[in-house]
Amino acid sequence: MEFPGSLASDWFRFGGPRQDDLETRIASGENVFVNKLFVALIAAAFAFASVSVFADDKTPTKITADDQAKLKAEAADKKAADAKMTKEEKAAARKAANIKKRADESRMEKIGDTGSQLKAAEDTKATAASKMAPAPAKGTLNTPEAEKAMQKQKGQ
Repeated sequence: MEFPGSLASDWFRFGGPRQDDLETRIASGENVFVNKLFVALIAAAFAFASVSVFADDKTPTKITADDQAKLKAEAADKKAADAKMTKEEKAAARKAANIKKRADESRMEKIGDTGSQLKAAEDTKATAASKMAPAPAKGTLNTPEAEKAMQKQKGQ
């Protein structure tokens, strides 16, 4: 049983697909294997290239064995000294480290500051100065007497 609109001739003016379209589909079907093979070869090439990059990991180190031994000895000495400290000494050391850290951070902020803090301070001063002016008496704004007084203040 056919439903209306179920045939291609119902939808397309000239009927079903043309003969050359069918030949194109058959020819492209033969090329599907070649296309898949080509994609697989490219993926394999990328995989081998990335593996070869990670395989050559002979990055030269700037720290010699003697320097490394010294650093390890210093770390062990520091750890032993920390273990011998009392609670009060540890608190004082922590407080000194925090002070040093804050000083370093404020120094870095001053280096990186573009003047925004200075501008903000100037803006607050200007705002405070503008609010210091006496408020005009009620009912005197926009009156001829007030405008004459303003002109006198301006020197006109």
